[in-house]
Amino acid sequence: MDIRQTFPCPYRLRILIQTATAAFLSFALAVSCYSANEEAKPRVMSPRAVYDFGTSDNHRYIRNNFPLRNIGNAPLIIHDVVTSCGCTVATIEKREIAPGEEGSVRAELSLHGRLGPMEKRLFVFSNDPDNPRLELAFVGESVAILDVEPEVIFMGPIAKNETVSRDIVIRYGKENAFDIEKIVVESDFFTAERLDNGQPMSYRVKVSNVQNLQTGIIKGNVRVFTGNAGFATIDIPVSAHVIDDILTVMPETIELSSLGYPRSVYIVLLKGTDRSYAVKKVDVPDPDIAVDIFPMENSNYRIRLSEIPSDRSLDGKEVVIHTDMEGRETLRLPIRVLDDEEGKLI
Repeated sequence: MDIRQTFPCPYRLRILIQTATAAFLSFALAVSCYSANEEAKPRVMSPRAVYDFGTSDNHRYIRNNFPLRNIGNAPLIIHDVVTSCGCTVATIEKREIAPGEEGSVRAELSLHGRLGPMEKRLFVFSNDPDNPRLELAFVGESVAILDVEPEVIFMGPIAKNETVSRDIVIRYGKENAFDIEKIVVESDFFTAERLDNGQPMSYRVKVSNVQNLQTGIIKGNVRVFTGNAGFATIDIPVSAHVIDDILTVMPETIELSSLGYPRSVYIVLLKGTDRSYAVKKVDVPDPDIAVDIFPMENSNYRIRLSEIPSDRSLDGKEVVIHTDMEGRETLRLPIRVLDDEEGKLI
């Protein structure tokens, strides 16, 4: 047996060693790269994921910044924040967070009209492969130190010479007793007076409109001064729509967008008389506009204009409503097309 076949010469041995070493290094490098690629990922966490606001009255807004931290080794992308309740709104401070850095979610919870234990959640969606939905939460208790009903008054459509009244009831707890010092109506369209409610720990305020008003929307504010440092004033917005003694059309002007919306518009006809009437026809400036007429209660009507084209040439034209109501046989509604870029009429 040739010993050279069993024991390779030093040159061949050196070549074999170099080849084996190169193969091992290539394998090690591949494994290292694979491991590095596998571990490069973002990781989201919040050191204060739950905000306990304790006990608060139900006329307050609770605000908090929830911190978000990227403890991974790749950029963290925040896609969206979704809340579990319409009473909570949230905004993202920044959508991309580098490794080791921190961002936040600014959130606001409205306790308006809510009572009892609160747990309102927020869900943060990100590119963290292990935790794509991070959960945050407001917790606490909402209590009523004051109850105002209703908090907003809309008297609805009223005739020019009609007087409509609405009552406001204000209730309070023993620890928040107060007296009504005065009532101020911030409007010439309404009046307000304090009434005997006949019930403990509550007050009643009567709000009425004055007569001989012009047609259109009227607004005001009833401000009640309590003398209590915790809620020195109570504001109740009030409004009404004064209609013509014969027939009123709403809106009086049709406003469209230069971007082509809305594609549908509703027009309401309200009568201020006992006389019945009928809508005979509706003339539109473009034949592509569809017209539907819907009778309502008390001989009123709702008219829908749909398939309105995105056409600036409609600006300045009219929609004409024909009725058999004496004195209101023809109702003309001008069309205005809004310039969205400048935020004004074109």
